Formats: sequence, structure tokens, C-alpha cells
Amino acid sequence: MHVHDHSADSPVLWLRLDPDMTLLRSTFIEQPDYQWQYQLRHERDVTAQMEAISALERYPTPATRLALTDTIENEQSYYKVRCRAAHCLTKVRVCCQAITGHVCALSHIVN
Repeated sequence: MHVHDHSADSPVLWLRLDPDMTLLRSTFIEQPDYQWQYQLRHERDVTAQMEAISALERYPTPATRLALTDTIENEQSYYKVRCRAAHCLTKVRVCCQAITGHVCALSHIVN
């Protein structure tokens, strides 16, 4: 795990509230994109991965595209996580095109 991307002010890689889902309450966690990316890549809980993918839609950066691409290509990931990552990648890719003005090639097929 590469931790060189995160801020020196925050030793926390990512944050999860109520991972056992015992509270009947919706929560909104705001954290930097690198923490969502770490959560997506390294948390093995499917719910946490889905939360990270949903949050990453708000961060159309090359690092987000790479994290989503890595998830799509990881055959050990649950297929619904891979499908959600592919759907999110299309949204992030469109935002990146609008921001940078260039076309990103999408060459991944989700089995």
C-alpha cells in the first residue's frame, strides 16, 4: 500500500462509521479522494467498497480513474463491485473530458 499520497496532517487512511450496520441512521462521510481510493482498494467488505465507489463519483481525477480501473481489472473483486466501478468510471471519465478537453480511452470489458 502506497501511503505517500496522503497528507502528513492525517495519519488515517480511511474512515468507516458503523461497519456492522447496527444503527438505523444514514450518515455522510466527507474525506479526501485518496482516502476513498484506499478504502476501495484495500477494504475487503463489499459495502465499504460500494460506499467508496459512490463517493468517488465526486472526484474526477486521474487517481480516481486508476483506482476504479484497478477494481474493474481485479478478478477477485465481487462482480457487482466491478460493475458499479465500471458505471462510476463512465461518469468520472465524462467529467474529466469536460474538464480537460481530451478523450480518455475506455478499453475495459467487465465479464
